[in-house]
Formats: sequence, structure tokens, C-alpha cells
Amino acid sequence: FTFRAHARGSRGAWDFAFFGGSIIATFAQGLVLGGFIGGINVENGVFAGSALSFLSPLGVLCGLGLIGGYTLMGAGWLVWKTVGQTQAFARSAGKVAVALTAIMMAVVSIWTALSQPAVVERWFSFPNIAWLAPIPVVAAAALMTAWHSLRTGRCVEFEVFALSIIIFLCGFLGLCVSLWPYVVPRQITIWVDCAS
Repeated sequence: FTFRAHARGSRGAWDFAFFGGSIIATFAQGLVLGGFIGGINVENGVFAGSALSFLSPLGVLCGLGLIGGYTLMGAGWLVWKTVGQTQAFARSAGKVAVALTAIMMAVVSIWTALSQPAVVERWFSFPNIAWLAPIPVVAAAALMTAWHSLRTGRCVEFEVFALSIIIFLCGFLGLCVSLWPYVVPRQITIWVDCAS
């Protein structure tokens, strides 16, 4: 950041480098997350996939979702901490980010449920559904409230940032509930891992 601040003719290049690096790192996190959710190919306790196993449609969706989520969190921070033109830009970017995040969270959740019967059983069997329903309900409410706050501009300034944290917490809780007790999905449970 110091180099960018002192750069005279190359500020655009620094901006592009920071932007590109952030997008690539975030997308890579999503690819890894998608590979993890989709399952890691293990045979006889040994990784049996390829070097490109992380490249999956689910990983791409998770990557796009994380880009949206991190952008929403950053936009929420800027709405809270800035005024004027910067805040207006943050609100505009936040609207796109909240839409992308909501769509990707829904698609990844549906994809996971359709591809893994154990996840459907965990979430939709009784009494689990009564205990777990608040997680997606709170996530949906936070997404809708963030959208409304960014669209209308009528909110407490830290609201969108706080809502983005709630959205991430709900996503993390949903992931934990879906995969529990596995540390390697459908392969190694936490109990086996702790014992070895």
C-alpha cells in the first residue's frame, strides 16, 4: 500500500495488482472449499485424486460465492467508515455483492443437498429440522436486510458490515452441520483422526 501511495504514474497498475491478487486468492479459497464439500477422493487411507481435483463446478460456485461475500463485507466496512462518493460506491458494489452471495449460497446449498443424501437426512429429518431451521432462516433474513439497507440507504452505518458477519457465521454453521463428524467428508471422522 505504501508503494501505491507514493506511485505517480503507476497507481492504476498497483490498483490492478491488489484487485487481481485479492480476486485470485478468494477464488482459490472457494475452489478448495468446493473440493472439500464435494469430497476428497481417498482410497485405503491415501489420496486418490489428481492435482486438478480441486477444479469442480461446485468449487467454481463456492469461489464466486466467496468473492461476493468478501466484497459484501468490504462494502459494509466502507459504508460504515466512509462518507460521500466512497460510501455511495460501496453501497452500489454491496448491492451486487449481496445478490451474488445470496444466489451462490442457495445454489451451493441445493447442490450439496442433492448430491449427498446424508446431508438431506441431517437437515430435514425430524426433530433436526426444528433445531436447524434457524440457520438458513437467519442467513436469508440477514441477506434480505443487507439488500434493503444498501438499496434504501436507511440503516445504521455499521449494519451491513454486521450483517455480512452474520451471513458468514450462518454459512460456516451450515457447513459444520452438513459435514459433522467428518474432517475429510465421508472418509475420516473427527474421532478416527483424533485416535490416529
